[in-house]
This record gives sequence, structure tokens and C-alpha cells, in this order.
Amino acid sequence: MTWLGVLLHETLADIDKPIVVIGHSFGARATSVAACIGPAIVAEETTKSENNNTIDYLINLQGAYRTNRLLGQHREGKLQYDNSCGNVKRIFLTSSVSDTAMDSLFWRKDKYAGDDESYDRYCENGNSEVRCGTAAWSGELTITNNVKSNVTYINADELINRNSYLSGGDAHSDIYRAEHGVMLWNMLSHSEER
Repeated sequence: MTWLGVLLHETLADIDKPIVVIGHSFGARATSVAACIGPAIVAEETTKSENNNTIDYLINLQGAYRTNRLLGQHREGKLQYDNSCGNVKRIFLTSSVSDTAMDSLFWRKDKYAGDDESYDRYCENGNSEVRCGTAAWSGELTITNNVKSNVTYINADELINRNSYLSGGDAHSDIYRAEHGVMLWNMLSHSEER
């Protein structure tokens, strides 16, 4: 909430290029807080209300944070992103049934973003607030509903399901193959306006 928020909202604020932020697991937690809330400490000449530059893409692969931060009405601790993180133009979340590191405690209603049960909660039950899609084994994306939203939730069961060599992370660390690059490219190049 300090250096990464300052980087995104102050250091990069004046560049004339798209800002793309990609985080995985706890990195997704850190990038989402930095992108959606900004720095906890700002320079004297800056206030959070003036700090309204836009981040073009926030991609959270197997996010290790509860989806209620972004999509729900309840807070996770003291953190909740107002207006579904409205200062980010496009947000992509992935989940996978094979990623057992994202399985949260069974009695918790609010699941981690990378958990397949969280995807089901927001996409399999006809939720009208989130764009939903699937990633094929090749990394190609298919949007499964026509909802206008800055948040797109991707079921990556077919893509994120292998043990990444020497990572020790099983399917949770399955983000390094060329097919994942195809998925990222498709997120950036084929995303529709909200």
C-alpha cells in the first residue's frame, strides 16, 4: 500500500502509454490493493481525491484475496474497493478447480478470487454484475455472457492445471507456459469496452 501504490498512481501517472498491472497469488493481492486503493501515504502536495489517474489493465492470476473486496458488499478486514475499483478500466480474474492452494476454509462464504467456487458463485448462477468467460487449454478466451462490466472473471480449469516444473506449487504455479502468454495477450488485445 506504499511503494507499489506510489509507483502506479504517482510515478507512472504522467506517461502516455497503457498501464498494465499483472499479479499472481499474493502478488495479485498486492497489485489489487495498489491499483484500487492507491498509496496509503501520499506526498504533501497530493491528496487521494486528486490522485485519479487510470490504470488500463489489472490482471490477477489466481488471486489470494477474497472476492468480496472487489465484487461483494462485505469488507475483508478494513479493505473494500469502492465502485468495483472504478479507477481501473479493465480487471481480469482467473480461477481454477486444480488450484488447491486457493481453496479457502469450507465454512467461509467469501472465497479467494483464484478459487473455482468463487467463480461459480459469480458466474455459474447467472450473476449480472460480472463478465464471465473461459480459457481454453490453448489460452484462447471465450466470453460466456454479454454483461457490461469492468471485471471479467475467467474459468481457467482447462489451462491452469499442471504442476509447474521445480516450482513446488502444483497447479497454483501453472502460469509460466506459452499458453498463459496467449491468454494474457488475448486479455489485452481483445477486451471489449465496459
